[in-house]
Amino acid sequence: MKIELTNNELITIELCLMHEIRKNDSIINKTTGKLKETLLKQNNEMKVIINKLNEMMLLNIKKNVYN
Repeated sequence: MKIELTNNELITIELCLMHEIRKNDSIINKTTGKLKETLLKQNNEMKVIINKLNEMMLLNIKKNVYN
């Protein structure tokens, strides 16, 4: 199943992820141990997703330019 999202939708998702990363960062700075490790891992995974969203936005732009 293929879902196409507009750049506005992709940006909205990206902003939500960035907000979650910032929330996690504030908790990470106050904690240690397993919780800190879990939140760091989550942040890294969300950053990977953000990079993929950016790639999708670029593809949308290229597609719109050439159409």
